[in-house]
Amino acid sequence: MQVYLEYGSLRRSPLYSCENVTDLLAHKGEPAALSGIFYILYGIAAQIAYCLALSVIKEKEFLSMSCYKFMFTLGILDSLCIIISCELTGYFLAVGAWYCMFPNVMFLCGVAVDVIFNSCCALCFLLVCNRFFDFWKPHIGETIFGGNRCWFIVLLGLCYGFLYLWTPPVLFSPVFGTWIYNPLIPGNENTFSSIYQTINNMSLCIGICVVYILIYIINSIKLKHVQTGKSKFQKQLFIQSSLVCLFTFTTATIWASLVIIPPTQFIMHIGHLSWQMMHGIKGLMIGSLQCRQKLQ
Repeated sequence: MQVYLEYGSLRRSPLYSCENVTDLLAHKGEPAALSGIFYILYGIAAQIAYCLALSVIKEKEFLSMSCYKFMFTLGILDSLCIIISCELTGYFLAVGAWYCMFPNVMFLCGVAVDVIFNSCCALCFLLVCNRFFDFWKPHIGETIFGGNRCWFIVLLGLCYGFLYLWTPPVLFSPVFGTWIYNPLIPGNENTFSSIYQTINNMSLCIGICVVYILIYIINSIKLKHVQTGKSKFQKQLFIQSSLVCLFTFTTATIWASLVIIPPTQFIMHIGHLSWQMMHGIKGLMIGSLQCRQKLQ
């Protein structure tokens, strides 16, 4: 967003202006109608699943628990990001769009993606920490996450995401079929990067791995001495939290690996599909688990 504040418009920015780009120089993409339609249909299905899941989680019996406060917020963010990662991306793929066809739309959507993705990363890590304290020292977890204090921590996670308003946004690339930092404007190919995003991805990968290893160790030791009913309930919450964070961890790992692995179309497609799964499949998982719990 600092580009708009500094230059007033993208046309005046030396990095994002398309003023001197001709059709001959443009990095146009070939339309991929089938892939585009698949992305759009998947996005619609994921949003329907999330609507059903959120309608269950919003009930007082669930929102009274701190972990569901995180899941509910993540569900709202995921539903918003699906619009860009699935439906809008599907349209861009179908028409073979590139940055200079829709510069303002792509730039603003890229800013939104940065904010939402990094907010989700922060909230997923906080959710994992919430589960860690629940297994290790429940009274400490209650002190930190109990009551409305949890909503304050959720707000901190959102504030972290909004810091990425001031970093370079990702932009749709017809070459890779996903969102990258380089808008492929001739002459500016090597001037776009975000060290902050790389740090976020690597920190998330390491952080989630460490906390889950600790949870596994504590879980193996403590649940032997816990009542069966409580053990089963804690296990269910742990499974739900793990599923919520699984694709966030996978997506961050793939994008973090691009620091040492040269990007190829195959890797970028896998990364984009993982990103779509990160925001989309969780709704189906959470909804099915909650419906199963209600039936039981």
